[in-house]
Amino acid sequence: MPETLPRSHTSICECEEHLLTFYSFPPVMHRYIRSTNAIESFFSNVRQRTDQIGAFTTETSCLTIVWATMQDIHLPRIPVS
Repeated sequence: MPETLPRSHTSICECEEHLLTFYSFPPVMHRYIRSTNAIESFFSNVRQRTDQIGAFTTETSCLTIVWATMQDIHLPRIPVS
């Protein structure tokens, strides 16, 4: 276990720019970016639609339902100031 700590530290330091991208956005947007509510809501909507169908005959028919669900979602506008 202790030998993994230096590797973890090195990995974090190498990716620091990507890990802290969140802070380059205006503070008003932080709560929208860090929240997974939109993602969880999307998966919940897809699950509701696909559960009603039960079984799909092809992968394309499943993807069609997922696409249709995506088209029906209306996300709130994020205030940028």
